[in-house]
Amino acid sequence: MTVLKGNAGEWSELYAMFQLLIQGELTQEYSHLNEDRSDLKVLAVKRSLDDGDVLLKRVKGGIEVSNKNGRQIVAKETLENAAASILDSLNTDGKEARAFPIPGVEDFIRALGFNSVKAKSSQKSDLFVQLEDLKSESNPWLGFSVKSAISQPATLLNPSGLTRFEFRIGRYAGEFSKEELKRLAECESVSDRITGIRTLGGRFEFIGITGATFSNNLRTIDSRMPELVAELVLDKFVSKESDLKILSRRLSERNPFGFSRVDLHNYYEYKIKKLLSESALGMIAKSPWSGKHSATGGFLVVNSDGSISGYHFFNQNEFENYLLENTMLDLPSTGKRHPYGSISVVDGELRILLILQIRFKKIKKPAAK
Repeated sequence: MTVLKGNAGEWSELYAMFQLLIQGELTQEYSHLNEDRSDLKVLAVKRSLDDGDVLLKRVKGGIEVSNKNGRQIVAKETLENAAASILDSLNTDGKEARAFPIPGVEDFIRALGFNSVKAKSSQKSDLFVQLEDLKSESNPWLGFSVKSAISQPATLLNPSGLTRFEFRIGRYAGEFSKEELKRLAECESVSDRITGIRTLGGRFEFIGITGATFSNNLRTIDSRMPELVAELVLDKFVSKESDLKILSRRLSERNPFGFSRVDLHNYYEYKIKKLLSESALGMIAKSPWSGKHSATGGFLVVNSDGSISGYHFFNQNEFENYLLENTMLDLPSTGKRHPYGSISVVDGELRILLILQIRFKKIKKPAAK
């Protein structure tokens, strides 16, 4: 039998599932905006796997487990011990990017119906949580994406061959010489290469995104979103700035789309917030997206002390502000997996591929209110 392994993010998802049932409530980090709204009571948590769902429900006498094999009751103390073991491993082995086993909990996890630590990759929600909302007198199931504040900062939008932006390289006066191209190819970093092209009088013209599905998804958010994101991606290399709030401000100052500045409308920041929000709640690069949210609740953050912070879509403005304040454009390796940054000749034209990756900054646990 294959040993169960998962990376820090995947183990964090399993930990969050157990811990939510143990603590029995989900704290709303934006509750200070609505003083009379209490924390929401957790009734059940469900995780979708490739071979079926595993549902854990709080009942008298323990936790009821439902899976493809039937139902059983496990003691809450057993779940607490498993959660503690996972948290200990996350705070030690979870600092690395590699997948790792947790032998002390494997038998218990398999008994619950988990044959893999990894949830379905085709959906944005890592967990589905049934909450008791006394305000609306309903028990909705909401999908949440789980992020870990223990390991490496989590990605909001993963890089791939589908998230590369292609630019045509032109020149205001003449063509690049062979010597100039040779020097550009020898630049130590992609940012240095971009700077070198600009220093030599070069200019960049956005052609398109290598992933047609991702391009269409972006246009579902806004008809000019591919061009807007292309501006962000290029400026990340030009300015060597990664903070999305700062990049958003720089974009507004350049105003490449020529929006009216009357009344000082913050067009670009609004559109970038929508990109981040949709990426958090449902949109992925490889699957056609209709605008429907799958992570309907927002996302959960597993902190190093074992607590869970909830960032809910109930408060849309604060949710979007949080995303803008806490995300950055990052760069994967320029190796074979995500090749980008080299100058190539296509149909007699000089071209370059740049890549999009959106990552959280190191997530900090909110201060106690």
